[in-house]
Amino acid sequence: MATVGEIYGYIDRIAPFKQQEKWDNSGLLAGDREQPVTKAMLALDITGDVVNEAIISGARLIISHHPVIFNPVKAVTAQSEPVVYKLIKHGISAICAHTSLDVANGGVNDILVRTLGLKNVKGLKNAGGDEYYKVVVFVPKHNADEVKAAMAAAGAGALGNYTDCAFETAGKGTFKPNDQARPFIGKSGILKEVKECRIEMICPKSRLSSVIATMKRVHPYEEPAYDIFLNQAIRDSVSIGRVGELETPMTATEFAAYVKEKLGAKGIRYTRGSAVVHTVAVCGGSGGEYLQNAVNAGAEAYVTGDIKHNVFIDAKNMDYTLIDAGHYATEMLAVSSLKNRLQNQFSDVEFILGKASLETVNYL
Repeated sequence: MATVGEIYGYIDRIAPFKQQEKWDNSGLLAGDREQPVTKAMLALDITGDVVNEAIISGARLIISHHPVIFNPVKAVTAQSEPVVYKLIKHGISAICAHTSLDVANGGVNDILVRTLGLKNVKGLKNAGGDEYYKVVVFVPKHNADEVKAAMAAAGAGALGNYTDCAFETAGKGTFKPNDQARPFIGKSGILKEVKECRIEMICPKSRLSSVIATMKRVHPYEEPAYDIFLNQAIRDSVSIGRVGELETPMTATEFAAYVKEKLGAKGIRYTRGSAVVHTVAVCGGSGGEYLQNAVNAGAEAYVTGDIKHNVFIDAKNMDYTLIDAGHYATEMLAVSSLKNRLQNQFSDVEFILGKASLETVNYL
């Protein structure tokens, strides 16, 4: 049976929490890593209604996009922090993946460009990256799958939208244990030949120590043979937002209607630029501060949410198409996508979307 910690570990692999903004508070915010999970609920926000639904449904883990604890908490009581208090009272854990999911491959912004049908996608604003290494380990053939799986669980072998990536070749290993050794195979003083596999997996620098420690823990040999090389071919570039191209150019009004339909938005606000829209920039949630990045990227339109009045004025003065599709509509699709990825990874857990995870704003 999967645990909260194992589910947290998978989310951390596909949307590393280390990539969150400094002001953010993503991670395991309530609960117990060792708690078994048979049912988990996903929601954009952990509200009182969402927690009540989880209690009734029997879900003992809620996975949300927005953090249930954002500002420092001095006390947790039914009056001061009613939602957190209720989570603790009913033994419900909470994992929140916010800006880490925004920038991740396959995260909020990638779901946005996919939903809008954009091609030739690139990042909107670079936010750093991580060096990669190639870890090579030599393992007895019948232990290879166990070692690969453990290294993958620790963070090795993840590339773009793929996990558990590895290359394996067969070979022959030789060694002679001395009289102080406690060999898994062979005897002291006798040269031993073993059918082994060479396993190669990529690994980000931030995961390297954990991957090596895990490999040593599960490897059957007393002294595992392994190599670590800096991989010059891969760098994990982290980008805020995305830029892509529409298959068919549209006018500003046509594109605004297209966005509303594709995202299922109840309403949108926009400025109507005169340029035909071919290249589009997107940033899920609240991305008004990146308007100039969208302009600099050559996009004729920018789709985000929570646009302030002064940013609309800037867009109007530039004769630019700026679309506010709302915080909920630009992010909720990614929550649904995360649910599907989790279900594919943990077949023994039932993942459900919270019916109470609704847009809080009403439209006339």
